Amino acid sequence: PVLLLGHVARGIDWAQGPTFAASTESPVLETRGRLSLYHNLVSRHISDQKTRNQAALVYDGPLALNPKGSRGVKQTLSYAQLDQCVRAVALKLLRLGVTTGDAVAAMLACVRIGAVHAVVFGGFAAAELAKRINDAKPKVIIYASCGLEPNKLFPYKPAVDEALAQSAYKPPHLILLNRPELPINPFPADGIHHPFPIPLHYREHEMKTMPDPVVLDAGAPLYLLTLLGVVRDVGGHAVSLKHAMDSVLGVKKGEVFFAASDIGWVVGHTFIVYGPLIQGCTTVLYEGKPIMPGVDGAGAFWRLIQEYKINALYTAPTAIRAIRKEDPDGLLLKKYNLKSLHDVFLAGERCDPDTAVFFTQNLTETGAPITGACVMRDGHLTLPKMGSCGPPVPGYDVRVLVPPKHHKDYENTHENSPGVIATKDWVPASAVKLPLPPGCFPTLWNNHAGYKKSYFEKFPGYYDLTDQGYIDKDGYLTVLGRSDDVLNGEKPIGFIVLKATSAGQDDSAQVERELIAAVRTKIGAVACFDRVVVLKRLPKTRRGLRMDPEVLNEVAKALGAKKTSKL
Repeated sequence: PVLLLGHVARGIDWAQGPTFAASTESPVLETRGRLSLYHNLVSRHISDQKTRNQAALVYDGPLALNPKGSRGVKQTLSYAQLDQCVRAVALKLLRLGVTTGDAVAAMLACVRIGAVHAVVFGGFAAAELAKRINDAKPKVIIYASCGLEPNKLFPYKPAVDEALAQSAYKPPHLILLNRPELPINPFPADGIHHPFPIPLHYREHEMKTMPDPVVLDAGAPLYLLTLLGVVRDVGGHAVSLKHAMDSVLGVKKGEVFFAASDIGWVVGHTFIVYGPLIQGCTTVLYEGKPIMPGVDGAGAFWRLIQEYKINALYTAPTAIRAIRKEDPDGLLLKKYNLKSLHDVFLAGERCDPDTAVFFTQNLTETGAPITGACVMRDGHLTLPKMGSCGPPVPGYDVRVLVPPKHHKDYENTHENSPGVIATKDWVPASAVKLPLPPGCFPTLWNNHAGYKKSYFEKFPGYYDLTDQGYIDKDGYLTVLGRSDDVLNGEKPIGFIVLKATSAGQDDSAQVERELIAAVRTKIGAVACFDRVVVLKRLPKTRRGLRMDPEVLNEVAKALGAKKTSKL
């Protein structure tokens, strides 16, 4: 791994180093050296005449209001223009007293000045946002007046106001981006709110004379994912990003990359922002859904690929399943020119082979294979096996751990009957042998003891992936499920019984609206809770002790849903 990392690190500009060594504090290989990550993301591409005026970021917002008052905003920023926008925000943060190591809810501006960013998904309710504010203790919170979704707006200021009221920590400064879809008028005059800065707010000499991008130790924190308390370090993350773009995805400098994700999640951090920019690519930032009723319908992704000549698409199986549902015969694929597309990467969850085969067959004329996270071998991507994640990425020693007394059972079953490789006594657990390569999270924010307990105590010497699966004779890993009961791809439904005296007996629709609103207030839009079923009584076993899962499964099937999970 160290030889591989040294080769990858040569694609990054360093002020000092780097070297890689085992750490006494963390199971992740420590990256030692000094670098300016911002220089590697933006500045060096401006110095290169080939990429200075190349598009760095393309924003496409089909729901956003343009200056004419109609829907649809498209904006392209070159690397030089992106730098000007970042400078404006960075200069504002510096004037608000933000210094190296402070936490702020921004990204590239923080990287430029050495602050730590903690970006939060916009769907969280006030209570969840308050927890994250208390955890990160940001010196500045940056937020927009609203978020956009088909047929509805999400006002953010009420959630921020309520979160600040609940939070014990009070940030000294707030920066508000007033969006035309839902502007806050008049602008808050509370002494702590500031308008979102743009280059026009500053004189030219102010922008030119601001400090150079900060050079940090490779082990300095880069960002915090407050949902999990995960911390990324500057140097390790830079190496892993370059490795991912070069040798995992095979995306080249100057190509157009589209990650259909959300900035608030780790995939958005990695493959909308950091990965494409460190590689010198054009990244497409899409503020929309895979299905856009009244706009592009199920052809939204294909329209983007045609319009921006996208070379690689990175998305989740959930998205392409939704597209296939609306376009079961793939007719929309023939409507658009997709010849620029050479790879489609599916990640984040298991993709059922049927869906993968469908899109592979319909995209083969463009030369775009559907695959998981791949590995470059001899300059070519490994071929996918439908249903498998593919071979482990170089640098990760992935193992399947089985108790010794069950080795023979595993060997006899996993090749011939991969769906039946466990009994009630044992489960084949996927794990990564230590040390982990740079870029893996080296700790949890203010909770290193919890970090070790959660991920490394169960299997000493290994990182527990909490997945069940097997590795076939070709070295491909197949994940069959989660061992920690984490469920994906299911939708919550509420089954309720009303009190006999409830006024809602005659108006179950009103009760449904109130419950949905209550869940949205307490948990947030992320819960995706929008269906309530009123029953005369909840199902019980014959002994009358608890709800019967099988009965609820039948109710769920009648509603067109999947089987209900644990109750």
